This record gives sequence, C-alpha cells and structure tokens, in this order.
Amino acid sequence: MSASGLETLGGRLLHASAIVGVYVGEFYFALKFLRRLTNALNRGEKAVDQTIRLSGSVQRLLDGWVRAVLEKRRMPVAARVPSLTVFVDASLEGWGGVLVDVATNAIEVLGSRWSRKEKGLHINELEALAFELCVSAVPDKYAGGTVTVVVDNTTVQGVARKGACLRSQTLNDAVVNGLTRLRHMNISLSVRWVKSAGNPADLPSRVPLSAISDKNMADMALAVRQFLTGDMGLVV
Repeated sequence: MSASGLETLGGRLLHASAIVGVYVGEFYFALKFLRRLTNALNRGEKAVDQTIRLSGSVQRLLDGWVRAVLEKRRMPVAARVPSLTVFVDASLEGWGGVLVDVATNAIEVLGSRWSRKEKGLHINELEALAFELCVSAVPDKYAGGTVTVVVDNTTVQGVARKGACLRSQTLNDAVVNGLTRLRHMNISLSVRWVKSAGNPADLPSRVPLSAISDKNMADMALAVRQFLTGDMGLVV
C-alpha cells in the first residue's frame, strides 16, 4: 500500500473508532506506526506514492482494528438499566475504589497496597492501574448498563476519553484494559473529574481496608452524596 493510502486508512480508522466507540489504544503499535508515517510525510522524508512494506505484526494489528470497527458498528444497543458510579484514586502507597449503586446507594470499598515494583512507577501510571483495578471489579450484573468513573487525575481522564496514550505504554495498557472490559460488558461509560479533597477513594488508597473505621465509612458516604448531589465533577 502507498504511504498516502496508509495515511488515509489511519485517518478513517481514527474517525470511525471515535464514532462507534473502539478504543484505539488496543492497537498501540499500529497507531505509533501511522503517527511516524504521517510525520515522515509531513517532513518530506517519504513520497506520497511510495510503497510501504508492513511488518507482520503491524499488518495484523491494522486488520484487527478494521474488524473491531466493523463488529462494533453491527453491535446492537442493549437496554441500559443498571447504573454504577466508581470513584478511583491512587497514592504512592496503594489504590482505592468506592463503588456506588445508583439505585440503592449501596457502597462497596476496595483497595490494596502496591508491590515494590509498582511503587517505582510514576503517579500517573499508578492512577491508571487503579482505574483498571476498579473497573475490573465492576460486577457482571451491570452488563448492558451505565458506569460513571470518577477520577481526580486529569491524565487518566484524558486517556480514558481518547482511548489511547502514546507517552506511556503502561498507562495506555492499564486504561485500555479497563475500557475494553466495559466494552465487552456492553456498558455505556462516562468519565468525570472530582477534586482530590472530595474523592472518597482517597482514604482506601492510603490506608489498609482493615484500618477504615465506621466514622471513615460515614465520611466517605457523605463525600459520595456531596458529589452526586452537588455536581462537583465535570462531565467529559
């Protein structure tokens, strides 16, 4: 395929993915290949009619990307009744999550400590891992429903919105893994931002779950109510 043909294909895939809801971060290396090709064309390093030979891995990723767009376009829209709000946070010590059933206001608190290896990651990458862990904990009963994920990290918010991050594969893979699980559950996702001081998931990211008292639970429930009724977050 010519360089201009590949550039056109990439543009169409990005446009179609945004419309039908395919997370382009699943095709990370194909996306990087197309980005480098576009840059080379813009700099005049490649001719528009130059034949580009694709490696087997890039070809497979591009084929998979096309299939994903076509399959998503044909997917029926299910009735979305169950709804869940998921608060997510990370600290240098661990991750925390607060799951709130919208219909019953029932609250479940999640969290754990980071491993020694994970503690060496950048805080944005830790926030992305927390996103993945919390989303992975969404119960199957919410399949076909809606999930609102609330974060206090604008980087993770942006990656979840775009569906990809080329700056960090760790960050990209963690967020995309979470997004992919929700897609497979046919869940409609929205991502909102909350100030760190108003994030109920902050405490379980910093202390073991066994150390959370009844008063702490009451404070977290209050923070949840304030967010849900006070519109403290920004919808994206």
